[in-house]
Amino acid sequence: MGNTIKFGVHRNPQKDSEGRETYHVRHETDFALNQEYIVSQVKTYNAAEASHVESVIRILKEQIVEILTDNHNVHIEGLGNFYLRLGFRERTDENGQRVKPHYTDASMITGNDVVVESIGFTPDEELLRQLHRTEYHYINATGHGKVGHSADVTKEQIMARLDEYFKTHDRLTTGNMKALFGLTPYMANKWLEELCTQAPPYLRSEMISHVRIYYRR
Repeated sequence: MGNTIKFGVHRNPQKDSEGRETYHVRHETDFALNQEYIVSQVKTYNAAEASHVESVIRILKEQIVEILTDNHNVHIEGLGNFYLRLGFRERTDENGQRVKPHYTDASMITGNDVVVESIGFTPDEELLRQLHRTEYHYINATGHGKVGHSADVTKEQIMARLDEYFKTHDRLTTGNMKALFGLTPYMANKWLEELCTQAPPYLRSEMISHVRIYYRR
């Protein structure tokens, strides 16, 4: 495990009450390590067969979803608590735009208005203690005094990395795109749109609940 953590300085969308720019820091990652890497690490350090580790991960994913949708939270001791995040189903407004409804009367909300948005996670203290047991050194990956933006990456680099990604994954989200290439939400969506509309299209997409999912064509 490395002891140096890279951060970037980024401008907040909203200015403060006096109209001044404000900033936040966020973790600047290189790329996402996939399940294949995790399996190899577990095998290396625990002498476990890769097939056994892969089976455990697959069953764990299936069980987490099954238990959550059976109206229970999932608590894995030492790791944390998984829970469902619910929200309101998007609707099409008078301009044809997809928007989330705004309710002022609780009696108007029915089951038809609710959708599963995501899975939330709250880490256990044991996991946080493991995170904090090391003194880290922090370096500014964007450069002192500079404001970060999406990483410079070519379409060829993106498609090559996604080719590798789709060898072990069957779907892609905006969040995955952000993590893989260090992109802002805007740039991640911009690249995904271009990859869907180029000729020939590299990706296709569909809306599941309120989340747009992308697939390799």
